[in-house]
Amino acid sequence: MDPLKNAKKLSKLIEYMIGRHPDEFGLLPDEDGFVKLKTLLKAVNEEPGWRHVRQASLDEARISLKAVSFEIVDKTIRARDRSNLKAPDPDIKVPKLLYTCVRRRAHRHTVEKGITPSGEPNILLSDDQALAMRIGRRSDSSPVLITVNTETAVQMGCAFSSAGKALFIADDIPTGCFTAPPLPKEKEKPASKTEDVEMNHPKTPGSYTINLTEDPDVKKRTRRERQKKQIAWKKERRHQRGKKW
Repeated sequence: MDPLKNAKKLSKLIEYMIGRHPDEFGLLPDEDGFVKLKTLLKAVNEEPGWRHVRQASLDEARISLKAVSFEIVDKTIRARDRSNLKAPDPDIKVPKLLYTCVRRRAHRHTVEKGITPSGEPNILLSDDQALAMRIGRRSDSSPVLITVNTETAVQMGCAFSSAGKALFIADDIPTGCFTAPPLPKEKEKPASKTEDVEMNHPKTPGSYTINLTEDPDVKKRTRRERQKKQIAWKKERRHQRGKKW
């Protein structure tokens, strides 16, 4: 494809993703319209035919096009036209069930302590499991899917806001109002090197403990003494028999 045409297509895609319907892609611009550049690139790469896009692709579009649809500031990006963006709306009817994901290493902490934001100012949730998993895979290849009962959560003091048609946000969600997969069994920890050293070395510095049961000389003496006792016992028995006769 012609580089200029490709740059125009990429510019239009970025404008749609962060300037019109970011919720469709699991993106949440801040109050100034910015999203993390790293997060946007992951979202773009998830789209069919755009896995090749890197920051260099965006830089090339900025150079090639007279009127590019986005601007990059430090490690963030936003659409130039943000007139279609809507602020989060707390006055909405929340679906009965919402879904979010946590990283595998946060699974136990989430079950015990509740859900808290990770890498974002808010918890991102969706009524679409596929979108929730898509967001979760940006931080973990196999994220843990959490199902939130919003009615119970609201009764426990949680507040939800919509961030478009497909995305919802919350500050934190306590235990007791969501379900998660069973925790994986903990693997038994192997003996540490310190324990192995302690088992194979004497506790008293500078000393050496002799294992008499493994000393070959001791074994020989013990065997000879046992044989002598057997011979003495046989002689004594023959002697007793001689007295009877």
